[in-house]
Amino acid sequence: MRVLRSLVCGLLLSVMGAEARAEVDLTLGAYSDYVFRGVSQTDEGPTPQLSLDVYGETGWYAGIWASDVDFDESGDWELNPYLGDL
Repeated sequence: MRVLRSLVCGLLLSVMGAEARAEVDLTLGAYSDYVFRGVSQTDEGPTPQLSLDVYGETGWYAGIWASDVDFDESGDWELNPYLGDL
């Protein structure tokens, strides 16, 4: 998990350094339950969620979305990195 975090952070920093002007958005939220395909991912409990998005002047974007999850057999956070072009 630490390796994934390091890779995503490094990728975001390298993309941000390649272009001097970029817009950065940070979204924080608190939700009563995180449900995916009808199944609670948080054992029907509340969860914080956040996303960090970077938009470049030439139309590219990169970001990461994170949510607290409650699974007995795995980690405590779900991380979804993404890249794209508008």
